[in-house]
Amino acid sequence: MKVKFVTFGCSRNQADTELMKGFCRHEIVDVNPDVTVVNTCFVKAETEKKILKLLHELEGKVVVAGCLAQARPQLIEAFPQHSFLGVNALERVNEAIEGQVVDVGPGNPDFCQDRVLANPLISIVPISDGCLGSCTYCCTKQARGNLKSRPVKSILKQFRQDLAKGVREFWLTGQDTGCYGFDINSSLPELLNLVTKLKGDFRVRVGMMNPEHALKLLPDLKDSFKSPKLYKFLHLPVQSGSDRVLKDMNRGYTVNDFIRLIDSFNGFTISTDVICGYPTETDSDWVRTIKFFKLVKPRVLNISRFYARPGTKASYLKQLPSRVSKDRSRELSKLYSEFSLKHNHSLIGSEVNVLVTEPGVGRDQYYRLVNVDSSPGVFVKAKIVSVGVHHLKAKPL
Repeated sequence: MKVKFVTFGCSRNQADTELMKGFCRHEIVDVNPDVTVVNTCFVKAETEKKILKLLHELEGKVVVAGCLAQARPQLIEAFPQHSFLGVNALERVNEAIEGQVVDVGPGNPDFCQDRVLANPLISIVPISDGCLGSCTYCCTKQARGNLKSRPVKSILKQFRQDLAKGVREFWLTGQDTGCYGFDINSSLPELLNLVTKLKGDFRVRVGMMNPEHALKLLPDLKDSFKSPKLYKFLHLPVQSGSDRVLKDMNRGYTVNDFIRLIDSFNGFTISTDVICGYPTETDSDWVRTIKFFKLVKPRVLNISRFYARPGTKASYLKQLPSRVSKDRSRELSKLYSEFSLKHNHSLIGSEVNVLVTEPGVGRDQYYRLVNVDSSPGVFVKAKIVSVGVHHLKAKPL
């Protein structure tokens, strides 16, 4: 049979798809499939709407995998003709393709199995599943559950296997990489120190970590990031610039805590997230958020409008009008574009070391997107000659 894979969501979902493709014993195609495997995401309402629309439109056999399949059992009743695989049942993909399978139970996918990488130079390495948080707006825990850290030996085994296959860039991923190891008497800094001792010229991007847990890891985390094998990049979602809203969200830190954290990594590329229009967010709270971003000026900013997700505490609150979140999102987007472009212009003329992972595209040591004329798989020293809001353009030296 011909099988097509469609993936929504985060890098962990991408890793899950790569693993399912590795398990798949059928021909993998992009068009005219007999079976479509849809790896779903549950985080945002807009994404869920797209997925449901796709499920109604698809013809032929369909396998629904991922977080939405795990967290929304009513989908099984809505689409009784489909197979359903939860986040722990990826190894049953062939059974689901060839017959009728509904498995949203417990399990433990083995990412040391053969995978089909989307990019042969980049390996996504799940280091944990679930988290220790209880954020009032987040529904991911309904699918992924509490923290389950992956054993260090298994992670190092995947690194060694992929290095032997020519991988040059690794993405450590989890719902919260900052709490890695809390349940197995280990920690993220310990893992990073072991990973960076492996032989080879490669780079590692550390995925999103909750500021609450990152604060607990200082100064060990700072010491780990001294390794040149780690991109000088941190994804630390702040979500709001108002302490009152952060408390309502149950985030576990204050604005000053966050500022202290990023000040500890001076010069790093800081990526952060913000939610516009949380139900308890007043005009004064939003003014504090704008003031915060004018101060911090993160290099990467992911902006989301608040949408209540089923089963979360925030879904029971009185919601703000949609125009409020829309207006706030537009205001912050405009502000971000202005200070991002201004900062990038200041980089013109500077030299960078770029790991090229796609034809003409790579990342410098700060994980900034750089367009440079070079073939994939090599490090290139280059000078920045022009910039955009989200990228740099460089000329090889």
